[in-house]
Amino acid sequence: MGRVGAADFYWLFSQFNENYAPLELKQQRYGFNYEQLKAKYLADAQATKNNDEFYKLMFQFVSEFKDAHTSASLTASQLPARAKVAYLGFSGKRVGETLVVTELLPTIKADKSEFPIKVGDHITKIDGITLRESVVNEQVKFRNLGNEESNVTYHMNKIFNRVSTANGLPAGDTAVLTVMREKKERQVALPWVVKDLFVFNQEQKAATKKANSSDKGEEAVLGSVFQLGFLRYDGKIEPSASIMQTIVRELPNFSFWNTFRFVDSTPVWAAKLLNDPTVVGGNNDDTLKGAELLGADRKTPKHAVPVTEAKTFPAYVTREKIVGKDGKATGATKLVAYMYLNTFSPKTAEPEVMKEIQATLDQLKVLGATDLIIDMINNGGGSLTLGMKIAQTLSKEKVVQPDIQFRLSETWLDNFEKGSLLGDSDAERELSRRIFETFKADQALGKRLSRRLSVESLEPFGFVANDKLDTKLNIVLLVNEMCASMCDIFTGIMKDNGLARVVGTKTMGAGGNVVDHYEAPNSHLTVRQTESLIVRTGANDGVYIENNGVEPDVEVRTADSTMEKYEPVRVKALELLLTETK
Repeated sequence: MGRVGAADFYWLFSQFNENYAPLELKQQRYGFNYEQLKAKYLADAQATKNNDEFYKLMFQFVSEFKDAHTSASLTASQLPARAKVAYLGFSGKRVGETLVVTELLPTIKADKSEFPIKVGDHITKIDGITLRESVVNEQVKFRNLGNEESNVTYHMNKIFNRVSTANGLPAGDTAVLTVMREKKERQVALPWVVKDLFVFNQEQKAATKKANSSDKGEEAVLGSVFQLGFLRYDGKIEPSASIMQTIVRELPNFSFWNTFRFVDSTPVWAAKLLNDPTVVGGNNDDTLKGAELLGADRKTPKHAVPVTEAKTFPAYVTREKIVGKDGKATGATKLVAYMYLNTFSPKTAEPEVMKEIQATLDQLKVLGATDLIIDMINNGGGSLTLGMKIAQTLSKEKVVQPDIQFRLSETWLDNFEKGSLLGDSDAERELSRRIFETFKADQALGKRLSRRLSVESLEPFGFVANDKLDTKLNIVLLVNEMCASMCDIFTGIMKDNGLARVVGTKTMGAGGNVVDHYEAPNSHLTVRQTESLIVRTGANDGVYIENNGVEPDVEVRTADSTMEKYEPVRVKALELLLTETK
């Protein structure tokens, strides 16, 4: 690519030089020299022969940092001859070490021939290797989250659906799949179908329209609309506007406090399911709230009594039998509450969310329920201040919030200088001024990161003990490898303050905030950067969330129960709450 490639890589280097907070941390952890890495990739870029080779190389450079928040993306063009897709004709999601097929492409469903892959099939291998091996060998080099379990969950569906401008086209023309159906193993050879992205998109839309207008019952793609969009790891479509509002500085509603969120902007195909929780694979309608949302994503016990005050984060209460140390029921019972905390980026405004949560806790107090399960499986994070406020609301004592180190870039210096001039009060302006001065002093010493500051510096005076709580709640958090960013941080806060036990899989380890930067001069690549680092306090003082995540107290392989809507994980939490320890 010659000078064109060099220009784009110099732009990419500049983003890491200026904005990337964990650069020194990554060099130390993974044993590479940044200057040598840049030289190698610049030489490789100048030797590339076409756009696809060059795009792959840019993705691979970013992947070297093994950072869930730091990624590259290329916007899929709406014009032909810009990108290609390679597909086998199905999509699915991770269950254990397999991919369970949840849907077929509209063109496949419309085909009268007998397609050898069915919804519900378990794909265990591709070309003789396990799906985990395929992720490690083929996918991680383009996007590495820094956590093996997170990588497997995130990439598993992408093995079978490739985009030339994202994860590269397959080397061969045929894939041999090992498929389990009704406990029988079979080998299925499928051709990789490679098409222009524009043509592919038009064909799938036409097939969807035709199927939805027919009266052929199961032959039709009823309850779904084909969409080429931002497909999340849990099989749901992420609205692009929702992503952009929280990570792109140029938008009017942007706030740094809301950028503690893991997002995927790799465009791939999926059917957008419309208000039908019975469809295998869940519900993609992001407008669902309360009981509808809970019913789409989780199993609700028949004897559950909903908490009507809980609208944004649905909750219910069940009466459960207490079990003795011998494992037998004692005859006594108690109430156990459950809350589905699926995001820290709800559409409801933060003050209203906090009112709902307090009202929920008030109702639990009336009922006498002090045991609470908070389900955060697949929670990708969101607002730092919302997460901190929720943690504080769950404690009658003052919560020790984590610390933060800021990248000493013009971005963060400008933010606190602005606060020193335009803050809401004299006190807030003075606090911002002090932080701004410490930033300048640290920068003058040649430091890349600021000294440790409490995250409360981002919202002074915003966190007080919840004096409405009479007793300490007995809380169990449910988490998994896709619990990321603010979900990582929230889990750490609750554990480090002794407010909760944690059940599930180690969280992702996305340990700071993320901001988009536009764009490379020729490829128009966007790069997403981690611009701060969260540092745990308390018993884990000094431990970064980045690449470490939070370890569970009781480990449960959450990926094994995907199709059961993670019900076994909730049951394990109940065991902790219901077993007498004395």
